[in-house]
Amino acid sequence: MSLVALSGQEVPDGSGLTYNLFGDPVVGGAGQIAFAANLSNGGQGLYLSSPWGFKTIAVTGQPAPGTSAAFQVFYDAGMINTGGQQAFAASAGGDNGVWAVDSSGALSLVAIAGQTVAVDGGLRTIASVSMNGATGGQDGMPRTLNEDGQLVVVLQFVDGSSGLFTAYLP
Repeated sequence: MSLVALSGQEVPDGSGLTYNLFGDPVVGGAGQIAFAANLSNGGQGLYLSSPWGFKTIAVTGQPAPGTSAAFQVFYDAGMINTGGQQAFAASAGGDNGVWAVDSSGALSLVAIAGQTVAVDGGLRTIASVSMNGATGGQDGMPRTLNEDGQLVVVLQFVDGSSGLFTAYLP
């Protein structure tokens, strides 16, 4: 067996923080391991370990792309495909949302509560965003991110309606 990360170990991003507790990891088909961890400063981080190196994806307190707020909570490690694209659910400014990570590690917002989207010729305001299937995809379990970077999310709207929507990750 090979160690990926250990509680009490310093996070290898130069921050001086250490890991405290880990969430459920997700393994991608190319050997990537995405995981969320509680940190020694009381915050959380989202990380990616791969055969090509280690990346800090995001940490609480960091500005959440597409918003004027910072990340507050990471709900899990999300999903990752073989190409290194990742999607994860988090909260920022008290609103839940989904963010994407491209293969270079750049973050972008997919959807967040409070955002207005065009639906059936009108505009609707998102009340909540969810995705299911935290998996790397090779285990036969449900997944909502495929190898082409297509992500499926459920949007609940403030008017009580809901729908399934697709987005292509960068």
